Amino acid sequence: MKSCILVLFTLMFNVSFSQGENDILRIRTMTEYVNTHLGDFKKASLKTAGPADAEKKEIEIYTSEPNTIRLITETYPSETGKTIIRDYLENGEPYFVLKEYYTYNVPITDTKFDIQKSEKKEVSYFF
Repeated sequence: MKSCILVLFTLMFNVSFSQGENDILRIRTMTEYVNTHLGDFKKASLKTAGPADAEKKEIEIYTSEPNTIRLITETYPSETGKTIIRDYLENGEPYFVLKEYYTYNVPITDTKFDIQKSEKKEVSYFF
């Protein structure tokens, strides 16, 4: 009886674990498709003015036919870094969100500014 329960538990664990792996693989495949086909999508850009050039926010919306939003990219720059948020959508619902946080070594206006010395942190959300 114990071995039967153990086998059943192991089978349930393997099925649920493989389902999670399948979901991640599906999301990765969909995201890669969008990234490789960005040039095929229509792109609309919105820019907002900030007090300085370094603070102009930008939103890009990529759509495929028939007016289906596939990706929304938001960029929030500042003197000391920037944040980029990418929302990947399917049927109007997000399935993956990637947030990239860049921190510069010195303010962007400093003569010692070096983009290569920036720190990058990524946070991702799967739905």
